Amino acid sequence: MAASLIAGPRRSGPDIRAALAQHAPTELDDFEREFQDALKVAAASYDTVPIEKVLDQWWRVAVLRSITLSAEEQDQLRRAEAGDFTGLWEQTSDGTFRRIE
Repeated sequence: MAASLIAGPRRSGPDIRAALAQHAPTELDDFEREFQDALKVAAASYDTVPIEKVLDQWWRVAVLRSITLSAEEQDQLRRAEAGDFTGLWEQTSDGTFRRIE
């Protein structure tokens, strides 16, 4: 199986913003608003924790949106969305894994 290609952004405001603009433009306004709000809180309180929280949350989103699935993974996803899980792996009640037949 070919692996997904992950070309995710670094955990910085500019990189997260660029990744969202490219891969998830509909989410960009939310990131920008939350980041600006966190900057205002930090400026008033001298506490950068709100900025860190926004960066943590949106970095994860940007990384996930930046994943490019291989052709095989895209096929697996289409089949799973249609209800066909054959060939995929599932975790059993005892914690081991088995391939779905």
